[in-house]
Amino acid sequence: MARQLRIAGTEGAKIREVAEAAEAYQEAKKARMELSKKEVATKATLIEKMKANKIKTYHDEDASPPLVVELIAGELTVKVKEVSIDDGSDPDDNE
Repeated sequence: MARQLRIAGTEGAKIREVAEAAEAYQEAKKARMELSKKEVATKATLIEKMKANKIKTYHDEDASPPLVVELIAGELTVKVKEVSIDDGSDPDDNE
């Protein structure tokens, strides 16, 4: 496909708010990518620790919020879930 030529003087002017938003997005994306690297490394450490201790499920009720960690069989992954402590109240009670 042939590239369309631009006519002199018809280029779009730089829109400051769009440029600033694009730069902010790029910085946020870079930060997310760095956090993703850290997440992968800490996940690998968690898997290693669970394997070293020969456990498949771990409950930590002292964590805030409480956590349940589950080593997934056949995969090199874990699921970490926040759990709520049942306070004995019935969520269906509207009194």
